[in-house]
Order: sequence, then structure tokens, then C-alpha cells
Amino acid sequence: MRSIFYLFMIIVPFFLHFFDGRKYRTLLFVFSSLVILLFTALRGTNTGSGDYNAYIRMYNIFTDWDLVLDPLSSHVEYGFRLLSILGNYLEFEGQFIIISMAILSLVPIFFIINKHSPYKNLSLLLLGPYLFMFNMHASRLSVAAAFLFYFFIAIYKNKYFSAFLLFLIAILFHSSVLSVLALLLLFFNLR
Repeated sequence: MRSIFYLFMIIVPFFLHFFDGRKYRTLLFVFSSLVILLFTALRGTNTGSGDYNAYIRMYNIFTDWDLVLDPLSSHVEYGFRLLSILGNYLEFEGQFIIISMAILSLVPIFFIINKHSPYKNLSLLLLGPYLFMFNMHASRLSVAAAFLFYFFIAIYKNKYFSAFLLFLIAILFHSSVLSVLALLLLFFNLR
């Protein structure tokens, strides 16, 4: 059954991209995006272990502010900690963190595709490897990458304050974002 769903996720966006020039383009894109988002957000351990169980375990750690602020309580960054304490405060189950990470990592990508891609559903198909490599196995990195995409768009449009805020949000979810700073400095040196 699982392989049928994977096949569905690959084939449907591929065939839907042929409709990109027609009036149903946005509707098909939204439908495909929702299917991908629901698949990612509502997954369980049956999609491969990845970081799923580790994220649920870490989510349950952050039940009070002392643990959120204590750098030794866990290796995760503060964006994850803040989401965790919010979910625990609202008494949500562990799936809350998986749903939140899916929304934060995919919705920005969907908006970027919708705004900048002439072939939206084909772009969703090309999103597949990213989805399985990052979203299903490294959600914090996926959230950081989604905000980095917006960061680079803001830099390109010379919106430096927005870029700075997007960079800070990305760092809240994965510290490896700091390596992008070296690329950014190189970019400005080449100008």
C-alpha cells in the first residue's frame, strides 16, 4: 500500500504538469500541494524511521522554559524548542511537531513555486527528491532550507532587512545555516 502512495505522489504531479497552460492549473497545483503536505504531516514510522521517533522524543523533553533555555537539555536549536513548548503547553500529542515542521518546511516552498515557476506541477515532481531526502528524514534542516530559499529571494530583490529576518528564522531551526554566511560574503566580495 505504501508503495502505491509513493507511486501516486510521483505520477500525479508529472501528469498534472501537462495542464499547466490551462485554467485548472492553480486548482491542480493546490490539490497536489495539499496531498504532499498531508502525506508529510500525517506520516508515522511507516515511512521510514528517519528522525520521526527522535523528534517525538525531543518534543516531549521541552515541557517548561528552563529546559527550552538550557543548551544542555538537547542538541536541537531554539526554533524546534519553541515549537515544542508551544505544543506541550497546548497539550498536543507528539505528532504536533511533525505537522508543524511539515507546514514550516513545505508551505514556503509551495508559495515560491506558485509565484516563480511557470510549470508548477512539474516543479512539485522535481520537489520529490528534496521531500524524501530532507522532509522525511531531516525536518529541522528542511525548515531551515525553506526559509533560506526566501532569504536568497530577498537578497536578490535587495530587501536586506527581510533577508536578515529570514536568515535568523532559518538559524533557529538548524545551525548549519551559518555555513551559508560564507557563501554570502563571497557573493558580496565578487560584486
